[in-house]
Amino acid sequence: MTLFLTLTMLAIAVIGPRRLWWSLIAWTKRHPDMNEPSDSYYQVTRSIATVLAFVGLIASLVTYCAPPESERDTHVAVVFASTDVSNATD
Repeated sequence: MTLFLTLTMLAIAVIGPRRLWWSLIAWTKRHPDMNEPSDSYYQVTRSIATVLAFVGLIASLVTYCAPPESERDTHVAVVFASTDVSNATD
């Protein structure tokens, strides 16, 4: 659920950083027209949000595709159990 909300906010930041500023921050200013950020601020916000969205998407895919921890422990135990050390030479 948290991942969904995070990716939704990042998508909004990528699509419309100006609208996001007006809806979340402008109400705290006495004169929001005078305090509105520059266009370069919006471009930087859009770039950072795009990078964070890709990182979040990749992290969610890695988390979703990873096997459960119980399967990982079993696999490691099977690999060590199948190792034949009787034929080892010094």
